[in-house]
Amino acid sequence: MTQATVAAALTCAAPALADVTASEVWQNYKASTADMGVTMTATEKNTPQGLDVRDIVMRVELSEDEGRVRIEVPELSFTESGDGTVELTLPEVMPIVVTVHPAEDDEVDTVEFTVEHAHSGFVTVVSGSPEAMKYAYSAAESEIRVTQVLVDGEPMNIDQARISMEALAGVSEVVQGAVRRYDQTMTMAAMSYDIDVSAPEDATGQAQLAGSLTDLSYDSEWRIPEGAEYRDDMAAALNAGLSMGGTLSYATGESTFSVKSPGESSEGSSRSAGGGLDFSLSKDGLVYGLEARDVAVEIASTEAPFPIAVSFEELGFDLAMPVSASDAPQDIGLSLVLAGLAVPEQLWAMVDPGGRLPRDPATLRLDLAASGVLTEDVMDAQEMESLDAPPGELRDARVNTLELSVAGVELTGDGAFTFDNTDLDTFEGMPRPEGKLSLRLSGAHGLLDKLTEMGVVPEDQVTGMRMMLGLFAKPAGDDVLTSEIEVTPDGKVLANGERLK
Repeated sequence: MTQATVAAALTCAAPALADVTASEVWQNYKASTADMGVTMTATEKNTPQGLDVRDIVMRVELSEDEGRVRIEVPELSFTESGDGTVELTLPEVMPIVVTVHPAEDDEVDTVEFTVEHAHSGFVTVVSGSPEAMKYAYSAAESEIRVTQVLVDGEPMNIDQARISMEALAGVSEVVQGAVRRYDQTMTMAAMSYDIDVSAPEDATGQAQLAGSLTDLSYDSEWRIPEGAEYRDDMAAALNAGLSMGGTLSYATGESTFSVKSPGESSEGSSRSAGGGLDFSLSKDGLVYGLEARDVAVEIASTEAPFPIAVSFEELGFDLAMPVSASDAPQDIGLSLVLAGLAVPEQLWAMVDPGGRLPRDPATLRLDLAASGVLTEDVMDAQEMESLDAPPGELRDARVNTLELSVAGVELTGDGAFTFDNTDLDTFEGMPRPEGKLSLRLSGAHGLLDKLTEMGVVPEDQVTGMRMMLGLFAKPAGDDVLTSEIEVTPDGKVLANGERLK
């Protein structure tokens, strides 16, 4: 919330047609920050060109009485251009003070940041109408640097703490109404960060973090109903029409870190060939997605016998779930992808010095889907804390994709089940399932042979493992096993037709 407030203060956004005045833009800005849960005080002064606003103080109360944030901005100028637009001007170097006060009974320290926002070629033009304002902004360069951090009044040692942005441009639109609409698009050629700090109580310890992203793109949409107190009652706000969402993407990324203290140190780096995330929240549900491509991570530490390097071709995570109570079933989804995972030869050599196991990269793909009835609003924190039973019923579940390959073994499968929530006795408190899961396993016996040769698993244990496989699976080719796990309507559990329960 603090970042969003500062960003709004520094980069309001886009072009338009009708006329707006400096006073109308300022009133619009105050209403927008109020929607974000910000209270504000400032000194306003009319000028022949428009309006100057000085000594701006913004306050944000954190949720659940965790404290408050105070932001000080010295000056903003709103200049009427004579063509129906207003230009927002910032000082070339603008100090901002952000103070985070924890709750009185909280053990967390009070932290105060002094930040400087410097820019080159920063321009913001506001146009449109009082009911639908657009803000267009751009900057050749923009940098936010921390000049001082006080923790309970004690300064931290900061050699460097900055975020730099190049070729920044964006458009934001604010549309008034019973449901206020906020739409934003932004692009950035590059963003880099560089942090070098040490704690006040341990001047000999040091932490460094640096990195960069290229070709960033960001889009967001917010819908905020008038009077919605989403920071205090998210469930009620969602039911009133609150929604939010956004997507972020980048082309390349890299980072390095280093942590040093007496007798210990660690350092590492990471890089990727692009990725992004998307998020949305409304009465219809929560959606969250994350992806990264061609990622490589390297870590070295005095606590590890050798450097560790891990790489993977693709990483993905997606979650979709309902958040509002409903009598009708709602969809649930979860997927995970970790493809092309490779580890260094030194790590393989620790468990397989003779090179018997295949070194092929490992892959996991999992796609699950379900539907269920939610009886409670999961965004109602008080309601969730008082529950002594699950907040809903699972009606069905499906395994759309299951793929796992590692060390020459491959497991695939799919299946579907329904659940009888009136029968909690057959499976001891769990709704009775009914359905089938089909599995195919290849290379398992070959892996057991190699593990025996390596001495990793004693031969008598391998014999037991083979017998266990025989109970659940049947041969379907050269070192290929298949299994069909079925739960019948009367509660029997079968493996390939043989009863297990």
